[in-house]
Amino acid sequence: MTLRYVSLFSGAGGLDLGLTRAGFTPVMATDENRNACATLRSAMPPVPVVQADIHDLLNAGDTGVLARQAPDGLVAGHPPLVSSGRFDKLADPDGDEPQLLYRFLDAVALVRPAAFALATIPALASLRWSAVMTRLRRLARDHGYDTFAPVLDAADYGVPQHRELLFLIGMPKGCKPDASAAETTAGRASAGAALANLPAGARDVPCPAGVTLAAHPVLRNSPYSGQLLSGTGRMLDLRRTAPFIAAALGGNRTPVLDLDQLEYGAAPWIERYHEYLSKWGGTPGTFDGTPGRMRRLSLRECAALQGFPPGHPFSGSPVAQFKLAGAAAPPALGEAVGRSILAGLA
Repeated sequence: MTLRYVSLFSGAGGLDLGLTRAGFTPVMATDENRNACATLRSAMPPVPVVQADIHDLLNAGDTGVLARQAPDGLVAGHPPLVSSGRFDKLADPDGDEPQLLYRFLDAVALVRPAAFALATIPALASLRWSAVMTRLRRLARDHGYDTFAPVLDAADYGVPQHRELLFLIGMPKGCKPDASAAETTAGRASAGAALANLPAGARDVPCPAGVTLAAHPVLRNSPYSGQLLSGTGRMLDLRRTAPFIAAALGGNRTPVLDLDQLEYGAAPWIERYHEYLSKWGGTPGTFDGTPGRMRRLSLRECAALQGFPPGHPFSGSPVAQFKLAGAAAPPALGEAVGRSILAGLA
């Protein structure tokens, strides 16, 4: 079974890559960011890519480009949240934060697809976001859909990063996504294996931020947490699946790798340094050694931790490319959700 789909808030095309692997055929992709649209045009030819604000697309109504799309398929997207900077309060369902989630469902109402898939933060299932989730489910029900909200971890689908997304899935009354269709035999992948397997010569963008020791180290039980290095980008334990990487990649937010560990299997420098600080309470300047063997991940390496293929394009300035890679949805999650929806509609 093959269905056409419309992609909203497409970003770097992570969901799109996964949905096409699952068997969906894209008929349109849209994003308001010009770098995202340039990326999509390179990654998804000959699919029409529309650079537009979602409000403008909706305001065009029945004569607009959205209303002319395939009503028998899927509407999918990864709407960003407008951060209020306040995470200690209940999310206001009438505030700015969730508005693009509601606009996504307005687009669903206009297109009238067979199903929809909205990717968002796992916190939407929490008490803080309960009023927002209640409204989203009510809107979907009013449009004729039953809703399901699985939280998926990309690491469970062979991606070398723990990245969770909640998918609010809308299905026709009486249908439900078939999770068994998305089951995989892929085991947990280590960050080191993913980086070591990158082909030589692939177009890449280095991260310009250096690696320096934090002047005032913050110790945790693990050398891979706390703050031992400058910035918020943590050292990767190459033997394990990477933790969640920041959506706002770039600069000193970018994770750090130990080149000697990656290339020669050397013992991680950061573990010796952590042991020294924990045992002696020393300061960075008194430790015999430097982090010169460490560097920030490149763009291609960050994309690999998201599960993108080595040749996937990213457009714009280096800063813009890092942000596109960091904010993307792992393609494996798009494929898993796509397969479950197709099986549920069959």
